[in-house]
Amino acid sequence: MVRVAFLIVAPLALFCCIHAQADDGVVDTATCSGEADPSQSSAVDRDLVDNDQDSPRSLWDFMRVFRSLGTSWSHVFGQYTDVVKTAHGTTMKGDIYADDLSEGIKLLQNIIGQTITDAAVVQPPETGDKWDFRAVPFDEFEVTLDDLLVAFLKWSAVDISEEEDGFCHLRGGVNRKGIIPINVSNAFRRLEAYATWMDEEGADLIDPPLTLESISKSRDLLYSRITHDECGRTIWWLDLSQTNFEGMKELPQKEILRFFVWIAHIIMFDEQAQDSGILFVDNMAQVSFFQYMTMLPVQLGMAVDKFMIGVIPLKTKLVVFMDRPLWFDAAFGLIRFILPKNMKDRVALPEGDQRSMEEIVGISKFPEGFGNFQGSLAEDLIAAREMTATA
Repeated sequence: MVRVAFLIVAPLALFCCIHAQADDGVVDTATCSGEADPSQSSAVDRDLVDNDQDSPRSLWDFMRVFRSLGTSWSHVFGQYTDVVKTAHGTTMKGDIYADDLSEGIKLLQNIIGQTITDAAVVQPPETGDKWDFRAVPFDEFEVTLDDLLVAFLKWSAVDISEEEDGFCHLRGGVNRKGIIPINVSNAFRRLEAYATWMDEEGADLIDPPLTLESISKSRDLLYSRITHDECGRTIWWLDLSQTNFEGMKELPQKEILRFFVWIAHIIMFDEQAQDSGILFVDNMAQVSFFQYMTMLPVQLGMAVDKFMIGVIPLKTKLVVFMDRPLWFDAAFGLIRFILPKNMKDRVALPEGDQRSMEEIVGISKFPEGFGNFQGSLAEDLIAAREMTATA
């Protein structure tokens, strides 16, 4: 969820492409493939970068920006389409269900064991590597393999009621409280994606071990807090007005990746996040389009977004964008008409005043120093971990 705007800007480019047809109704295939007219293929105009918040005003503007990042919007759109498809998992014929977490753990363990056995027959040298979970920071968060399995089982729980969430008066609601039955097969599919991702990135996550101290450099460059709201939901606050963009560009990509993986796990193992869901609150601080898109290298940004959206077991209740630049509102204003209702419902674009945000997170639930709010929460989950580590 690092650059959720990608999910808006990339589909917007596709939308423009589909409607950029010639008089005879034939789509311009060069445009839709991400290839531009040679006369338009130069690097991003300085006027585009320096003026009006770097706001792209046309399909060509979007394409030029993506090319300057070493990719094309069609490639980015394809990547994110695949990610979004996996966001909620799937229910398939023949899926195995459990009536409670204890039964779910046993069934999930059996599926993992059978998978390792089957893999050994096909390719013995690599049997079971990813199922060792060697890169998972169990010691850092004082959790066990069973705790990991529970996180995925709770994510895959089937809601037992179609009624409105009656447990939260705040926008976005909470996860419904009935978690029976549990789709163990769906939990395994998500767990396998997690095991694969963690194994592929393992070299960068193991040496040194993933700890709070080991991510201190990247943590100091971003204002990032994790708190709970009035309904017990977990909130990840990110304030770009306090982000050291130049410092982030100087950090090795490995360090940035480690920071976001650490953050993801502190949320993933938080019981309130598992039970009630999570919110992402981004203060965009009038950041420019080009600055926002270059905050992380493209491939690293996509890897992190894939991890946050399609790999870890989190149920997002709301994504909040505050203090938005013109380019963002313009892009969302166009694309919102073709977004699925469930996706639109989970995007909040408040005015940014204290009252409008209180309707989302509750009264007096703002962390200190976030945006222009008079936040009173001095401690968050990250600070609590820091206190534990130094105790």
